[in-house]
Amino acid sequence: MRVLASIIVIAIVAVGLGVFIIRGPGPLDFAGGTKVALADYRAGKPTGVPANLEKAGIVERGEYLAKAADCMVCHSKPGEKEYAGGLAFKLPFGTLYSTNITPDKDTGIGNYSDQDFLAAVQHGKRRDGARLYPAMPYTSYTFMTDEDVLAVKAYLFSLPAVRAKAPDNTLSFPFNQRWAMMFWSAVFNPDTRFAPDTSKSPE
Repeated sequence: MRVLASIIVIAIVAVGLGVFIIRGPGPLDFAGGTKVALADYRAGKPTGVPANLEKAGIVERGEYLAKAADCMVCHSKPGEKEYAGGLAFKLPFGTLYSTNITPDKDTGIGNYSDQDFLAAVQHGKRRDGARLYPAMPYTSYTFMTDEDVLAVKAYLFSLPAVRAKAPDNTLSFPFNQRWAMMFWSAVFNPDTRFAPDTSKSPE
């Protein structure tokens, strides 16, 4: 009887937590104020780069954003080429390796279109449709504007292509089932872009 009661309590808590995550306050709600779609914002041009870079070229802006997002830290193995991947993330259930995000067409992202790149960064989906593991923080990057994400792509594509295939992940079951990430993403990825707060000044 106690076991059944415990299961019921756990189920109720799990359902309640799920409802709170899905329908509760979003990550930007703590700031308060009135939100407006970025396309309708007229008080200024919010961007992920400092004011002195707003009129810079797309590659220069992308370099700043890539560094701000720490892309190189995860996608570079110490002593190897930058952004060529291969960094090992040792987890209790196996090892995950970062991927090559240089413009190499065989082992990197050289074949990624703009839409492919947006899908990966904002939605956690690879070009082949496979789900990315949340080691790639797309649930945070989803708030980046399309313009900023594509600036990062422009910067990465300006770099030398490095032929370097990342080792295969060695995750145990069920963590090796990428398709299951669709459920994780449904709960934790708000899939929304940054919305300016009209009660605040652009500064």
